Amino acid sequence: MQLRPTASTVEVFQLVGEEARRRGDDRVRGGHILIGLARSPGTAAAVAMEGSGVDREVLSRRLDARLPGNQGVGGGTVGELPYDPGAARIIQGIMERTMDAGRETLSTADVLHGILAHGEPWLRDALTEAGGDVDTLPGHLDQAPPEG
Repeated sequence: MQLRPTASTVEVFQLVGEEARRRGDDRVRGGHILIGLARSPGTAAAVAMEGSGVDREVLSRRLDARLPGNQGVGGGTVGELPYDPGAARIIQGIMERTMDAGRETLSTADVLHGILAHGEPWLRDALTEAGGDVDTLPGHLDQAPPEG
C-alpha cells in the first residue's frame, strides 16, 4: 500500500526541512518535526494541540531554544536531509500506525500520534511545558477534523 500525505502534512514537512536547514543542522530531528506542527495553524494536529491546552507559540519557543543550531552543513543546504535515529523511529511508527489502520492517507494528526508514541521523552515534556495535557492529546487527535 502506498501512503499519501495530506496537503497539510506535505506543508509541515517542507517547514521541517526549512527549519533544520535554517539552523544549519545536517539532519532532521524529532524536535524539527514537532516545531513544524507547532508552526502550522489550522491542521488537525494544531486543532488537537489547542484542544488539549497546548499554547503552540510557547511550544515553538521552547523547541526553538532546545534544538541545536549550527551543528552541521550550514544554513544554505539544498536537497533532502536525512532523519536522525529518533526522527526515523517517529516516521516508521507513523507509517506502521497508518497502514495498520488500513488508511492510505497520512495526516498531521498521524504525525503527532507518532511523536507521542515514538518520540524522545523531551518532546512530550515540551508539550506539557506549553500547557498541554499529553494524556488527553491522543483523544483530541482522534476527534480532529479530517484533512484534505
